[in-house]
Amino acid sequence: MGRKNKVYNPYAIVNLMDLQEFKNFWFESGTPTLLVNLIIQKAYAGVFKKMPTDYENIEVGGHVFETAELEHLSVEGLMFQTGYLTITDIFREDDLTIYRLNYPNYEVRYSFMVHIIENMQSFRNEKLSRELSK
Repeated sequence: MGRKNKVYNPYAIVNLMDLQEFKNFWFESGTPTLLVNLIIQKAYAGVFKKMPTDYENIEVGGHVFETAELEHLSVEGLMFQTGYLTITDIFREDDLTIYRLNYPNYEVRYSFMVHIIENMQSFRNEKLSRELSK
């Protein structure tokens, strides 16, 4: 078996030492509301059809990291900027540089999946309530 590199969240390690308890500290360090809102907005506009598991080992071009305007932000780029995805490999295909992205560790992956699913369910329930009250 090959060696697997692990990424640890320093905030989680400090809290583990302080509280003497294993638990998921990822969201206590700050939930990226912009990321959650962007995913929900794109999902319900029909633009975004990915599930959280679709972000494992995805391959993207460098353009994903270059957009600064809010209206052109890609979910993948924002996930990278907020620490939910990390670069696990870089390779060339013809003249393009391709980046392979993945969740940096289990804690981040689990937190993202639970949080996104909960928020999408809440949004869906609110939307359904608005439709029924018309």
